[in-house]
Amino acid sequence: MAKRTVGDKRDLPHPKPVQRVELSDKYIRLRLFLVVILVLIGGTCLAYALMSWLTVDSGWTTISPDSAADIVERDHFELQYEPGASDLGTTAENKAIVLIYTDALELACQSFQADVEYENVHNIYYINRHVNEDIVVESVLYEAFEKMGDQLVYLYLGPLYAEYYAVFASGDDTEAAIYDPQYNEEQQVYFEEVCSFIGDGDIELKLLGDNTVRLEVSEDYEAFAEEYGIASYLDFFWMKNAFIVDYVADCLAESGYTNGQISSVDGYVRCLDTREISYAINLMDSAEDFILQAASCSYAGPMSIVMLKSFPVYVSDEMSYYTYENGEIRFPYLDPETGLCTSALSGLLCYSETAGCAETLLRMMPVYISSEFDEESLSELSNMADQGIYSIYCSAQVIYRNGGDEMTLTELYDGYHVSALSALSQ
Repeated sequence: MAKRTVGDKRDLPHPKPVQRVELSDKYIRLRLFLVVILVLIGGTCLAYALMSWLTVDSGWTTISPDSAADIVERDHFELQYEPGASDLGTTAENKAIVLIYTDALELACQSFQADVEYENVHNIYYINRHVNEDIVVESVLYEAFEKMGDQLVYLYLGPLYAEYYAVFASGDDTEAAIYDPQYNEEQQVYFEEVCSFIGDGDIELKLLGDNTVRLEVSEDYEAFAEEYGIASYLDFFWMKNAFIVDYVADCLAESGYTNGQISSVDGYVRCLDTREISYAINLMDSAEDFILQAASCSYAGPMSIVMLKSFPVYVSDEMSYYTYENGEIRFPYLDPETGLCTSALSGLLCYSETAGCAETLLRMMPVYISSEFDEESLSELSNMADQGIYSIYCSAQVIYRNGGDEMTLTELYDGYHVSALSALSQ
C-alpha cells in the first residue's frame, strides 16, 4: 500500500460521512431462516464433494498400487477390475483390493529384482552377491525356483541377459553392435565362455528346503566373473513377470476378489473372472516387414495367456527388443547352449484354463526357443494340449490352433484363415 508523503500532491478519495441507518426487524426471522438454509445447502455440497472424492463408482476401473509402496516396475502391470460384487460396498472393496494388490506386487517385484537392493530382502540381487552361502528367501521366489526345475539353466544366463539389455537400450546400430555377439567377435568369445561355464556345471542353484537356497559357483567362474565385472550370475529377466502375475492373481483370488484380470507389458495375462464376461487379446503377426493384428482372441472365464514374439509391437517393447536398420531384430529369448536370441516361430500364443502363466511359459520355452519347428515341436504342443495348455501361431497368413471353444478367433486380417494344428505346419 502506497504511503502518502508531503511531496505527494495527488488528492486521495474522501469517504462520505458515516450515516446511522435504522434497520427494521420485520424480516429478521426470514433472514435467519434463509441463512440456516444456505448453511445446510453449503454443508451438503461440501459433504457430497468429499464423498465423491472418497467414493469409487461402480464399473470397470484400473487399480493402481499405493504410491507409497516401493515398486520399481509398477508401470509394467495393469489390474483391470469391476468392484461392487462383494457385500463391502464399492469403496470398501476397492480399498481392500488396493491393499492386497499393493502388498502382493511389492513383495513379488522386490523378490525377483536383480538390479536393486532392498533392506532385509533376500532377492535375486542379494543371492548374486552372496554366492556359496545358504540364504533364506521369500516363498514366492523359492516356489518359482522349484517350478523352474530342469529349466533353471535359463536363469544362469544372467551375464548374457545384461549384454542384451545393453543392446536393447542402445541409441543406434553402432552402439548396439558393441554388445551384440553376432556383430562383435570379442563378445562372441565372451558368450561362448559363459555358456561353457554353465554347460560344465560351474554354476548351480541348490534348493535346500525351508525356503533356503545356495547359489554354488566354482572358483574358476568366480575369478572369470571378477575379471569381466559380472554382477548377476542369476536373472529371471524376461521370465519374471509370469511369476509375478501369477502370485498377484493368486493373492487376489484367495481373498475372493476375482472380477477382473491382471496383465504385464510383456505378454502375461491372468484372467480371474468366473462370470460369463468376454475379454479379448490381440494376436499379432509379423509379415513382409510389417506388424499386423492377425485376429482378436476372445475368451470368458479364468484364463492364463502367454505370448512370446520375436518382434516388437508396442512402445513398451523397446526395453526388450532392438531393430537394426537392415531389419534384423534382437529379442530376449536366449538359447542356453549358444547364448544367442533364438526362436522357432515368429510368435507363439499359449493359453490355459487350469495352468498359471509360469507353468504355461515353462512348457512353451523348449518349443519356442529352438532353432527349428519340427515334428518333435508339434508333438510337444499336442502333449501340452492334452494337459489343457493350447497353442496358436501364425505362418504364411494361416492361423494354426489346437484349442477349442476356450478361445474364439474373430476379426481376422484380410487373407488370413484358421487351420487346425494337427499336422506339421509352418
